[in-house]
Amino acid sequence: MNKQCQNRKTTFEITEEDLRFYERIQVSAPTWCPECGFRRRILFRNELNLYKRPCDLCGKDIISTYTIESTFPVYCNNCWFSDNWDPLVYGVKPDFSVPFLQQFYHLLQRAPRPALSQMKNLNSEYTNFSAENKNCYLLASALQCENCAYGARIFYSRDCFDCLDISHCEQCYQCLRCDRSSRCSYCGHGEGLVDCHYCFDCRGLTNCFGCVGLRNQSYCWFNVPLGKEEYLKRLTEIQHNSSSFESFFVEYCKLLLSVPRRYAYILKSSRSTGDNIVNCKGCQNCFFIREVVDSKNIFIASNLKDSMEVSYDDDSELSYEIMSGERDHRFMLGTNCWYSSDIQYSNLCFDSSFLFGCTT
Repeated sequence: MNKQCQNRKTTFEITEEDLRFYERIQVSAPTWCPECGFRRRILFRNELNLYKRPCDLCGKDIISTYTIESTFPVYCNNCWFSDNWDPLVYGVKPDFSVPFLQQFYHLLQRAPRPALSQMKNLNSEYTNFSAENKNCYLLASALQCENCAYGARIFYSRDCFDCLDISHCEQCYQCLRCDRSSRCSYCGHGEGLVDCHYCFDCRGLTNCFGCVGLRNQSYCWFNVPLGKEEYLKRLTEIQHNSSSFESFFVEYCKLLLSVPRRYAYILKSSRSTGDNIVNCKGCQNCFFIREVVDSKNIFIASNLKDSMEVSYDDDSELSYEIMSGERDHRFMLGTNCWYSSDIQYSNLCFDSSFLFGCTT
């Protein structure tokens, strides 16, 4: 059936499959179209803008996603996870004569919030939207990484610097959208690369330089196969002769523009639409996802199943209309709740279950 978006007054479609999903999780059909719903969710996520301010509990200077002008209290993460305050103090009895969302808004304005969204990290204080990381610095949206710094959307990786959207990588530098790669630099949209540099849209390469669109090759230079000795000789020359880099880059750009590219980056996936989709099945209108099954309108997720209208979620099932989840089950209509189950209309609730209208 067709429905009019409450926000933009445009028409969007709700399919029979969508209605079965809403019935399964016992929610009503949305009144906002998927595009407006995404804009609304993303307003609650600040990954990269950090501010200096004092902790409202201990008074120490901290780095936070919230400015000093914020109307709600902000605690440093040590204070927020400590026993120095009681979150139940902020609880109130529901007033059924007042709209629920109005009461929930007032609760959000009273209850303290953590300076940064992070949990179960070790020596990774200056990371945001991160969990289970060790010895990491200035990462945003990171999971199970070690010795990584200066990046965003870094998952299950070690010893990687200045990267964006990589997974299961090691000793990589300045790489973009790479998976299961090692000792690579300046590579993009690659998988299974080892000792490769300046390679784009390549799979299964070892010791290649300046290649585009290659599969399962070794010792290639600008897509031309070389002997091992000749390849190592050229690599040594360009590493020690910075003046030749400009001519190399011009040649590399020409190769980038000449090799055909697929219409969308959809790899090892079936019955899926969108872009940047890897190892997925039955996903519609999804972007930047890995190992996702039977989901729709998803933006940045991995290991997700049976979910809709989700932005930033990992290892979860039956998520609906949420921003930022992590290992949740039946998390609906909320933001920033991790390691939880059966929660609705909640914010900043970790390791929790059976919550409604809760925060901190």
